[in-house]
This record gives sequence, C-alpha cells and structure tokens, in this order.
Amino acid sequence: MVDTAAQTQAGRFFDQADKFMNAVMVAAEPCQMNPSKSIRTEASSCDAFAERAASFTEAQQRVFELLVMGLPNKLIAYKIGVSEATIKAHVSAVLRKLQVRCRAQAISFSFAFERTKNRCPAVPAAAGRLGAESVLLGTGGR
Repeated sequence: MVDTAAQTQAGRFFDQADKFMNAVMVAAEPCQMNPSKSIRTEASSCDAFAERAASFTEAQQRVFELLVMGLPNKLIAYKIGVSEATIKAHVSAVLRKLQVRCRAQAISFSFAFERTKNRCPAVPAAAGRLGAESVLLGTGGR
C-alpha cells in the first residue's frame, strides 16, 4: 500500500517539473529584443538569422561554432587560445548581433534556422560566408 502523502508529494514534484521544463522551453525561444516590433514569420526568421550571422567577425564565428556545441567560456578560450575575458566579449557581441538575450536563445535561433532553411525560398548569399551547416553541426573545418 502506497502512502497517500507520498503520492501527493510526487504529484506536486512532477507538476513543478513540467512547469520548469515549459519555462525553459519558453526562455530558449528566439525572440526580438524589442517586443513592440511585429512577430517574425518562419521565413523572415530564417532570413534574419542568416543576415545577422553574416555580420560575425571571424573570431565571433569561431566562438559561435563552439557556443552552439554547448561549451562553456573557459573551454572555448582554451580551444581558441585566448583569455576567457576575450571570449566573454565575443559571446556578448554574438548575442547582440543575433538580438537574443542568452546563449540558449542563440542556440535555439540557430537550430530554428537549420530546421527552416530548407523551407526558406532563398538564403542570402552572405550566409554562405558563415557556412551555416558547419556552424550548426560543429564541423567548421578549423
């Protein structure tokens, strides 16, 4: 016979876990910094990522490739051979250029681009400079 109090507590735990997971998923959604602007469609979101990512410097592109792989700043700094402060500056610039608030949103935005790029009518030529496939798959060729 299972204790009713334990069942109630377990039920509350799973309710809270569901709420937490929903909050994480909402927080990871790409969003605009300025909520007064109109909502993006999938195609415009696809174009927006490609255009914004095309403005990355080479260093920002390398940092973004490793960021998408989920590496923390310290490991990114070690892999590239620069200070952690330099990586923090590059990550801040990447987030600002993508117009997102956190790393999770940047990763979500890049994966949304990957999912929708086949449905977009045309990816701007500048996106070719970024090599979106290599960025998203972590095969940057470096």
